[in-house]
Formats: sequence, C-alpha cells, structure tokens
Amino acid sequence: MRVVIVTYNRFPDGDAGAVREFAFSRLLMENGFDVFVIGMGAPSQNVDVYKGTQFASLRIASKNKVERVLNYMAYTRRLLKYLEKYTDEFEVDCLWIVSLPIAAVIELASFAKKRNIRLVHDSVEWYSPEQFRLGCLSPAYIRKDINNRFLINKNFRVIAISKFLEDYYSRKGIKTVRIPVILDEFEIHSFPKMDERKLRIIYAGSPGKKDYLGVILEGFCSLNDDQLNRIEFTIIGVNSSEIEDLLSNRNCDISRIMKSLRVLGRVPRDVVLDNLVKSDFSVLLRPSKLRYAKAGFPTKIVESLMVGTPIISNLTSDLGDYIKDGENGFVVDDCSSNCISKTLSIVLETNTEVRLKMRENARRTFMESFFYKNYAEKLIDILQ
Repeated sequence: MRVVIVTYNRFPDGDAGAVREFAFSRLLMENGFDVFVIGMGAPSQNVDVYKGTQFASLRIASKNKVERVLNYMAYTRRLLKYLEKYTDEFEVDCLWIVSLPIAAVIELASFAKKRNIRLVHDSVEWYSPEQFRLGCLSPAYIRKDINNRFLINKNFRVIAISKFLEDYYSRKGIKTVRIPVILDEFEIHSFPKMDERKLRIIYAGSPGKKDYLGVILEGFCSLNDDQLNRIEFTIIGVNSSEIEDLLSNRNCDISRIMKSLRVLGRVPRDVVLDNLVKSDFSVLLRPSKLRYAKAGFPTKIVESLMVGTPIISNLTSDLGDYIKDGENGFVVDDCSSNCISKTLSIVLETNTEVRLKMRENARRTFMESFFYKNYAEKLIDILQ
C-alpha cells in the first residue's frame, strides 16, 4: 500500500508538524507501507531522502512578499501537476492531507475521488479568534475554520491529535482515531548530573500568541532576589528584544531577572534537545479555555518528556491525562503570573533525589504514551 503525505509543513524537520509527519512516515514504513512526502521544506528540484523517507519540496525561493504571495496562489496548480506525474508512475492507495490551503484540499478531494484513492486528514489544530489581531476576520482563522467545519467530511478518515478534535469529527459521523503527538525514542545513556546550586528551567518554542511566555516571565519577576539567584532560565526561540517587547506592558522590572536568563534565540532542533535534556524542568503556559489550546497538543511537552525533563505547566488539551503533579511535573493552577510564581517557589524547594525520580517518571510517561511504535495498530486500522 502506497501512502502519499501532502503537507504545507517544512518537512523533514523544519517545524513541529514536520516532526509529527516523519514519525508517521517511519511507523508506516516499518509496517510494510510505501511512503512519499510532498512538503514545503527547503527549495529543491530533486527527490531527497531523510532517514529512509523519500520526499520532495514544492517550495519556490521567494525574494520578497509579493513573490511569496504569488507562489502561495500557484501552490495548488504545482501540487496537482506533481501528483498527476507521480500517480502516472506509481499506484497511490492513500492521500494523507495536512494543513493545506483551501483550494488544495478541494482539488485533492476531487483528484482522489476520480482515482479511487483513500483520503486521510491529520487534524492537529483549530484556531481561536484571540490569536489574531483581526480576530474572526483574520484570513488564517477563516481558512482553518472552513477547512475543519466544511471541507473535512465523510469522504475523509481523520487522525485527531486531541480528544476535542476526536469528539468533533466523530459527532459528524467521520471515522476518526485519536493519536497524540508521537516521536521516535531519544537515546539516553544517563541523565546529566544536577547542579544543586541552580534550578535549570527551559522554554523552547515560538510563542506568538499561543504560548504565554510573557506571563511566565512576569511570574519570574515576582520571585525574590534569593530565588532568582538560584534559577537559570534558558529561553530558546526568541531574542532579547522580543523578550523586552513581551514585558513592555507588564508589571515586571526586566533588569531584575536578566541575570537569571540565558537567551539563545532561534537554534536548530538538535541544539534545542541538547539544552532540554540538560534542564531540570521545562515550562509552558497556555489559556485552557481557548479553543486552540483545547484542540491542539503541545509538541514541546512531549519532547520534554522524551528526554526525561519534567514539566511545569497548566493543564490544557489532554495534558491532564499525562502530567501528574509532583510525579512527572508540577501543575500550575491557572494561566497567570501569580500561579506560575507560586509553582516556581515550590519547585525551588525540591531536592536532587526528588528531581531525579521525576526525570525517570517523565521518561516513563513518554515511552508509555507517546512513543510512536505504540500506535501502529490504530494507524493501520484507520488506513485499511
């Protein structure tokens, strides 16, 4: 059986979506499927191979915003042309669609129907108006809403990343299976030695309006000087000027916490994982009542568990099924600076023995709940 994954993500490892698609491609190939990925990674004219997965990129290098818009508008035509050529050469049994423009979804549904190809949609997000300056009028919000409400219908089978999305599509009578964030096993020979003088905490991501990094930093500002001297907070994904912007309208004297911050900016994923495994805890806050936080599932949480780093987070999405307070992480009561400050004060009082046990529990949680091989049966069932 040949599966073609069509995605607008930067495959093979340019973003969280691409990492998920690679995990699926590897799982499929290990179970006898042929897999080809058509993504939007670095511009290339060739078919490339990433750790055994063949893939092609439809991205065209753009010099300015006008060219990017034109390339986006021409994407569907390029995709159909490429698929027609590919299906002339290979028999395709399944088209797996992820995060595509509206026109592309419509055309691929028609393309699959004419050729009797099964359609699968990997549903990983549903935006909230609060994420955008224009709210419900934002083009990105409208596109995602149309896609989830109208385009993904009974002609598709759905893989849902969360209970929220699983329930939504199941109620529409669509065959749906829930598979959370899945990752390959990260090789760990031993956990790094802990520094009893410093509590090493890390945030890694692109916060935008999804992750409340500004609230986290404001919580740090509420700690006293002695507590701040005992913390090293590594921030990956934003630079110092962006941090200043995040705190510009908050009750926070940034000069007080700068000595506790280690700001790395944007770095490759292997550097992220290297810093993550050396940290005592990772931290994340998202507003639990907004739709995007219910529908999605934070990859950065699973990456942290994968390398045995416990979590400091409030409970959004399905995290309550996995994060247990005091066992593999600390649960923040609410998405507020006051609550994160109180939780950090508690975390600071944990000793080395407790932190090591939490590391072991975090790693165990990953292997039991997010290791990609655990989902082979579910995945094969939805495809056949």
